[in-house]
Amino acid sequence: MANTTISMNKIRQILRLHDHGRSKQAIAIQAGESRNTVKKYLKFFQQSGFTFKEVNTLGDKELEDLFGKSNERKPDKL
Repeated sequence: MANTTISMNKIRQILRLHDHGRSKQAIAIQAGESRNTVKKYLKFFQQSGFTFKEVNTLGDKELEDLFGKSNERKPDKL
């Protein structure tokens, strides 16, 4: 499914694995997400300028605000 949101716990898992030096491919396999999804959230993280420790202290709402909501389009009405 393109452009669906993932849970904040999943984002934290991706960031934690990245912080531990895992490759994007290894993160994707362990997190059960595509490499493109991993790359997307790592890009947001790197652009944020925050450290992993700073991001890890954020609540779910704050993390959602930082990473933005999905760009998922609503179905067109017929």
